[in-house]
Amino acid sequence: MITRPDRRHVARLTIPSQLSSLGLEGQEIRLIDLSPAAARLEHRHLLHSGLVCAIDLPPALGRGTLSGRIVWSRLHRIEHSLEGEQRRYFQSGLTWTGFTPEQLGALTAALDLLQAARGGASMRTRRFLTHPPEGSPLWMRIYVQPVGATWAAMIVAEGERPPEPGSVKGLVFFGDTPEEAERLAVASLGEGRAQN
Repeated sequence: MITRPDRRHVARLTIPSQLSSLGLEGQEIRLIDLSPAAARLEHRHLLHSGLVCAIDLPPALGRGTLSGRIVWSRLHRIEHSLEGEQRRYFQSGLTWTGFTPEQLGALTAALDLLQAARGGASMRTRRFLTHPPEGSPLWMRIYVQPVGATWAAMIVAEGERPPEPGSVKGLVFFGDTPEEAERLAVASLGEGRAQN
């Protein structure tokens, strides 16, 4: 028996009606890979290269609609049910076709959720040489990690122990994304220079 995917984890593919004579509008797809530049999809019908479409992200990835263009599509597998039904599954590669600020926010949020779901997001760290108004230069580290439902960027003196997963330490800046939290922390350092 063929099982249906959980709808909370399935994206929907919308093909503009003027381009769809095959009844593909609103086709359910499975996102296999998602990146800032592209996505790999699994679906039931062949999609032709050059096709422009929109992907509605599932609630589990924060919703949002992203526009893209199919660059390749091929038959991936064929399943047979006990009732003799044959189902074909295709995979396609899609590149994004430009983002509005809302779409970029939706993609960034989805990628952050995926990163956090893969065994807890790993902590990112950057090293900075700060130039205080008085005294000699001082090395600092910025640690960025998820804390609860938000992201924290923590400025900690070089040589201090890093924060534990899910906890905060030092001077802390919070943001909805890791990039936002880190941007706030970096801005607070003024003339600091990244030294990774």
